[in-house]
Amino acid sequence: MSKRGTYSSFRTQQRVTYIAIVLLVIFFIGIVYTAFYSISKEIKAVCYDSLRDATVQEAGEIKKQFNVDTYNLQTTANVIKPYAGTDNAAAAEIMKNIDKSGLMTSVALLLPGDKLLKPDGSVIDASGVLSFEDLKKRGAYISSKNTMIEDKTQSVVRNFIPVKRSGETVAILTGIISLEQMRESFKVNAFNGKANVLIIENNSRKMLMNTSNKEKYQNLSELLKKRKEKGYNVAQEEGNTEKGRSGNVEFVSESTGDTLYMHYQPVGVNDWVIYVTVSEGVGFGRLKTIRYHMVEMIMGLVVLFAAFIISIYSSLTKSLNMYKQQCTCLGYISKVESLLFNAHRHPRNTEKALKEVANVTKAPTAYLIVFDGDVVSRFCCWNNGNMPGFDLTGKNMKAVAPEWYKDTVESSGVIFLCDSNLPSREAGSETIFDRLKPYGVTSIRQMTVRTSDNDAIGVIGVCNSKLDEDGDIMLENVALSFAAEIRNDIAHRKIVEMGTIDYTTGLQNRNSYLELLKKIKPETFGSAACVYIDVNGLHEFNNAEGHDAGDSLLYTLGHAILDSFSGWENYRMGGDEFLAIGLDMDETNIKECIDKLYTEMKSYKFSFSIGVELRKGKDLDISDMVKASDKKMYEDKMEYYRTHERRKI
Repeated sequence: MSKRGTYSSFRTQQRVTYIAIVLLVIFFIGIVYTAFYSISKEIKAVCYDSLRDATVQEAGEIKKQFNVDTYNLQTTANVIKPYAGTDNAAAAEIMKNIDKSGLMTSVALLLPGDKLLKPDGSVIDASGVLSFEDLKKRGAYISSKNTMIEDKTQSVVRNFIPVKRSGETVAILTGIISLEQMRESFKVNAFNGKANVLIIENNSRKMLMNTSNKEKYQNLSELLKKRKEKGYNVAQEEGNTEKGRSGNVEFVSESTGDTLYMHYQPVGVNDWVIYVTVSEGVGFGRLKTIRYHMVEMIMGLVVLFAAFIISIYSSLTKSLNMYKQQCTCLGYISKVESLLFNAHRHPRNTEKALKEVANVTKAPTAYLIVFDGDVVSRFCCWNNGNMPGFDLTGKNMKAVAPEWYKDTVESSGVIFLCDSNLPSREAGSETIFDRLKPYGVTSIRQMTVRTSDNDAIGVIGVCNSKLDEDGDIMLENVALSFAAEIRNDIAHRKIVEMGTIDYTTGLQNRNSYLELLKKIKPETFGSAACVYIDVNGLHEFNNAEGHDAGDSLLYTLGHAILDSFSGWENYRMGGDEFLAIGLDMDETNIKECIDKLYTEMKSYKFSFSIGVELRKGKDLDISDMVKASDKKMYEDKMEYYRTHERRKI
C-alpha cells in the first residue's frame, strides 16, 4: 500500500475514533443527566420524608400538650365541683394550684349569669364574650381563635370543661391559651430548631401561631400572597386539609430567592393544621450538595472531551471507568442511607441495607453488631442461607472474645481476619472469626461503627468478600449511615418506652392498658381477675407532706404491687389508682397475692382500698370487669372513711 493510502487509512481511523469518542461522551452525558435527575428525585423524596416526620412529630407534641391540659382541667373540674357557685374562695384556691405543664397559660371558672371567677378571687362580667347557657349546651370543647376579655389585643384559645354536680352543669372550667405566649415559649424541635412552624384554623384560615419573628401575618392566604408559587395548588391544599390529609408545598421566596419546602398535617385538635417550613439549605441540603457535585462532574466531562480531541484516548477510557465506579458507589451509598433512614420504624430495612453491602462487596454474608457496653444488644445479619440460627444477641463480647473486642474498640479502620493473620491469643479467648468458621467462613472484613465522640457502638462486617481494598472503601462509606441507624433505633426505643411506662412507679401506664384491651383474646383463657387498688387519703398526704413524699409513696406501692402480683399485668391507671389483671386465676391465687401485698406494706404508715372482680367462662369483657373492680374498690374506700378520719392516710 502507498504512503498516501496508509495516511488516508490512518486519517479515516482517526476520524472514526474521534466520532466514537464524541458519541461516547454524548451518550455518557445523557447517562449522567439521567442519573442526576433520578438521584435528585430519590433524595428529594427522602428529604420530604424527613420533613413529613418532623411535621408529624411537632403535631404530636402539640396534641400531647393539649391532652395534658384537658386531663388537668378534667381532674380540676372533679375537685372543684363541690365549691363551684357555693364557695368562690375555695374554688379560686383550687384554680391557683392547677397544673399548667401543657400549653395552658391561665384558668378561670365561668358561673351562671356569665360571671367569670379568676384564680385571684376576683369576678368579672363576661357577658357578650362568653355565654354560660350556650357553653352549657355545647359541653366540653375547644374554641376557635378569640380575644381576651380584659385585653382585646391579646388572642387566645379557650378549652371548656363542664363542672357537673348531680348530673347538672353548675359551672364551666375554662383553660386559656395565650397564642402570643404559646409562640414565644414554643420550642421548634424540627431540623435543630431551624424550621418555621405555623398553625392555622383550617376553616377560617386564621393563623394561630407563627414561630417566625419576621412574619406577622394573621391569615395563611395573606402569607401565600407574598410567595412565588412553584407547583402550588390552593384548592388542592385546602381540600386535603378539610379531609384530614397531609401534603407538600414548594415555594420560592420573593425576598431571598431561596427555595422553601413546606409539609402540612392535621394536628388532631379542632380543625387545626400545622405547617413546617424549611429552606433548601436546612432541610434539603443533601439535594443541593449532590446537584452541585453532579454539575462539577459534568464540567469535568467537558474538559475530558477537549483532551479526547487531541487523542488522549487511553486517559479518557480510564477516567470514564473511574467515573462509572464513583456513580456506582454514590448510588450504593444513597440506597443504603435511604433504607437506614427510617429503619427504626421498619426493622427489615436494616437487613435490606446489609444485603446492599453484601452485593457491592461481593460477599455472601453481611452483618451488624450493636453494643450496649460490652454486651451485644442487637445482631442483624443478611446471608444466602448458609448461617441458620447464628445470633450473638446478649453475648458479652469482652468476656467471650476479648482479643476481637479489644481490636474492634481500638481500630480506626477496616480489620481483615483470616487464618493467616489471626493475632496470638491467650488460652480460652477467641475472635469473632472463630465463631464464624463452623459456618464455612474463611475471612471477614469489618468496620467499627462510632459515635461523633468516637465511641465504638457497633460493627459492620462482611464474610468471604471477593474484594480487597475496594471492599474496605465500601464499608467505610456506609459506616456513618449505620451509626445514624443505631442512634435512631436507640432513640426510637426510648420514645416507645416513655409512652408505655409510668415514670414514677415503673409500672405500665394507661396507654399500655388500652393496648391490652385491643390485643387480648378472651377465647384463649378460662377465667380472669381484676384487682383495683387506690391509696386512701393521698390528696391530704400530699398537702401535708409534699408531692415528693407522695411520689415516694406511690413508688413504694407500685413496686410492692409488681412483686406481689408477679406474672400479672400491672398498671398505674392515673393518680393514686393501680390495676392488676391476671388470666386463668382463681380465688386462692388472688388471696395469696393480696395477702403478700398487705404483708409487704405492713411496715408503711398508709393504707389502701381494694376492689376484686373474678369471672370465669369464655368471651369475658375485661373492660367491664375493670369497671366492676373499680366500683368495689370505691365501696371499700367508703367503708374505710366511715371508720377513719379522711385527713389521715
